[in-house]
Amino acid sequence: MKDQFLELSEINLSPVAKPLKVLFLGDDEHPANTVIDYIQSFLSESSHEISLINPINSECPENLSKEEYDAIIIHYSICITEPYFLSTNWIKSITHFNGVKIQIIQDEYRWINKMKTQMRCLGIQAVFSSLTPENAEKVYCGDFMSKTKIISCLPGYFSKRLLDLPHVSLEQREYDVIYRGRDLPWSTGEHAVFKREIGQNFISWSKTYDLKADIQTKESKRIYGDAWDNFLLNGRTMIGIEGGASLFDFDGNLKESLELFESKNPESDPSKYWEEHLKPFEGNIIHKTITPKIFEAIASRTALILIPGEYRGILEPNRHYIPLMEDGSNFDEVINKIKDHNFLAELAETTFEEITSKTDLTYKFLVDKADQIISYLEENPSKANAETYFREKAVSQNLEIENLLKQIEESQQSASSLENKRTELENERTQLGHDRTQLENERTQVETQLENERTQLENERIHFETELENERSQLENERTQLEKDRIEAENELSQVETQLENERSEFENERTQLENELRQVETQLENKRSQIDTLQRQLQELKNPFRLGLFWMTKLWTKATRKFRLGAHTGSTQK
Repeated sequence: MKDQFLELSEINLSPVAKPLKVLFLGDDEHPANTVIDYIQSFLSESSHEISLINPINSECPENLSKEEYDAIIIHYSICITEPYFLSTNWIKSITHFNGVKIQIIQDEYRWINKMKTQMRCLGIQAVFSSLTPENAEKVYCGDFMSKTKIISCLPGYFSKRLLDLPHVSLEQREYDVIYRGRDLPWSTGEHAVFKREIGQNFISWSKTYDLKADIQTKESKRIYGDAWDNFLLNGRTMIGIEGGASLFDFDGNLKESLELFESKNPESDPSKYWEEHLKPFEGNIIHKTITPKIFEAIASRTALILIPGEYRGILEPNRHYIPLMEDGSNFDEVINKIKDHNFLAELAETTFEEITSKTDLTYKFLVDKADQIISYLEENPSKANAETYFREKAVSQNLEIENLLKQIEESQQSASSLENKRTELENERTQLGHDRTQLENERTQVETQLENERTQLENERIHFETELENERSQLENERTQLEKDRIEAENELSQVETQLENERSEFENERTQLENELRQVETQLENKRSQIDTLQRQLQELKNPFRLGLFWMTKLWTKATRKFRLGAHTGSTQK
């Protein structure tokens, strides 16, 4: 362990020769299962004798010494800068403890300088960090922590409890998509804020699709304990993104300035403040890592829909997760895969088999490495405590004071020349003042001249506008007169058209009457023609003698018959 910044998987130390007595400080009442899994893994997997104390609700033991413990581990559930987690007595006792002191830390994008100062004062000899070695060097650089080992590890691993979760088939699960995000402030950068936006975007994009989803991004909607396990086992897919931040607030000023702005402007959009004040710091350190939530989804055989990223080299897109582009450009493809339950089941099973089988992703691996580091530091103690540091700092400062005194003497010798130079500069400044006054007078004259010319141009503009207005009025009057003439012409035209229409109607009536009279005449002519034809036939018949005789015989017979009938009728009446 010669280097200061190390990768956990690359550390190869001797196995634990003898078990040491280790005090583990952690919040074993935390509601999140991932926190409890982390703590319990040290209790169950460590080769050392681990004693767990929760300093939040426990007094510091009076015998916190090398005789009682060989090492102290402070878990990330205990914030070393806040009295709520570590009281003054705890801080004092840990500072004077002469054994190995290790801190496990996460969320290192905030309170950085304050945290580093407290680490140094406590005498922390090794830090288990979620940062990569490259980013850890940017955060923990400088002589202040030069004797502290920084070990890069994951923020979480597979626990035995996770790997023993029940196997629930995807067909038995209620939701197509699940997600729980966190509403992080803009002082953590765009990447951290996108954890909220990815959930909101997914809701917006999926409105036109037939999906049953349970997606929330508010802190009040987060789920803990057994309810979180049940939530994972009730979703076929879970959307996610790499954890981390893209803006590191070393002294806390960025967060405080944002909170002050929000308190004074509760209705304003914080993103605008980020754009105007925080954006210059964006990307000062970009930290991205795989999160315990992703491991929990894998253990529950819930298929992953992730924004593409490195994921510490553990996950491969299209093999272990469905990639979803940040802009949603491949959303239709993602929806098709969500609807394909056979594809999801195969993806989830492949991911479970390949990822959970890696021993370096288990808490057993983490704890074994931690045990080796504790034994190594116990055998090779460092002088990283606060007393040693500040003593060395005092010696270096005394040397700096001596150098400064020599510089003061040299400065005093050159003081007179500097005074002469100052007088010379003062004279030049006076001359420059005179020149400035002259230039100011010239500027005033030029401004007066420009003002006069501007006034003249303004008068000309007003005159020109007046003429234009008069011409416009004249044109408007002419247009009005033309409009009146047009209306009058239209009225006359309308009258002529009406008169023509009336005359046309009258002519049509007369034409109709004449046509009727003509039809009557034609009918009468047709009747007369029929009568003439009949008379002509009769006349033709009379011209034939036989027919003529027969005609007259018929006439006489008819008359005789009528007389006989009339006589018979008369006689009958007389009787």
